[in-house]
Amino acid sequence: MNKILQSKRFKRKNNKQKNQNRNKKINQNKKKNQNKKINQNKNNKIGEEKILNELLINLTKNKKGVEIGGPSPSTGNCIYLNAEVMDNIIFSKNTVWSQHDNNKYKYFKNKEGNVFINDATELTNIENEKYDFLFGSHCLEHIANPIKALKEWLRIVKKDGYLILILPNKKVTFDHRRDDSKIEVLIKQYENNVGEDDLSTLNEILEKHDLSRDPPAGNLQQFKERSLKNYENRCLHHYVYSPQLLKELNNYIGSEYIYHYINDNSPNIWFIMKKL
Repeated sequence: MNKILQSKRFKRKNNKQKNQNRNKKINQNKKKNQNKKINQNKNNKIGEEKILNELLINLTKNKKGVEIGGPSPSTGNCIYLNAEVMDNIIFSKNTVWSQHDNNKYKYFKNKEGNVFINDATELTNIENEKYDFLFGSHCLEHIANPIKALKEWLRIVKKDGYLILILPNKKVTFDHRRDDSKIEVLIKQYENNVGEDDLSTLNEILEKHDLSRDPPAGNLQQFKERSLKNYENRCLHHYVYSPQLLKELNNYIGSEYIYHYINDNSPNIWFIMKKL
């Protein structure tokens, strides 16, 4: 009887040990697969960033470009370094982001171009097909009539030239509570020829803007007061962009989609289109 009990105890102990070993192996394999996936994602991001960097060099090397807004040292240095020259188009000599008192655009080390004071939707001082490419970093979202702006931007770029745009990735910005904007809304704004004094999205912005991620905006009352003066400061994000919306805009204005890149941990959506 004792031998039978001992045998049963041994089997239970042995089975328990086997189960523990099996579970340990399963957990080890899970961790190994997770690490493998993390490494693959890292490699994919590195690969995508390399593709983007090589593309930017190819599109801007020894070329004449223009930047809407700016300067943008955190995103534009690769472009600034490789371009032959960069001019600048800004809505005012003095903005929240920059000052251009002498009409010279000092964008990178000892490089400088000319400054043109123009609204981004009406580039009256710029002739057709003047530039090889146009760069706009975190600019289009500040424009109330983006289709009108994009058409103007294409006008001043040469045939087979490029628009190199960066839009906010809402997931990591104060826009994260807002829904992506719809192409139909932007088309309606264009057809109605709205001006840059338009505040049709203000109620949504006031409701969903995450002030905790935008300290310069102050409290809700201060943010509202600043927003009502948006024509003077241009701080509002009128619309929320996604790669899908940008592709729809690209199709609407008749340009060719080239490339886009988005890193979930980065505030930037890169989008490149070509003038046909």
